[in-house]
Amino acid sequence: MRGLTEGPRPTCSRQQATPVQAAFRAAYHLPPVNAVAVGTDNPDHLRELTNAQSFAVDEEAVRHYRSLLRNRRQE
Repeated sequence: MRGLTEGPRPTCSRQQATPVQAAFRAAYHLPPVNAVAVGTDNPDHLRELTNAQSFAVDEEAVRHYRSLLRNRRQE
């Protein structure tokens, strides 16, 4: 879980996004997609993900993160 929660957090770094919210927002950009499937039986978790849509994504951070992913694949 470390890579999921720590990696994308800078994509919402100027805001008060939780690690889960930042990962959820980043999921739409790594690569760009129109939908992300999630599931939970906890209403608080669903609310947290729904609220994540209000956070803007730092496109420069996303480009940097994609670059890191590409470099890691090439190793």
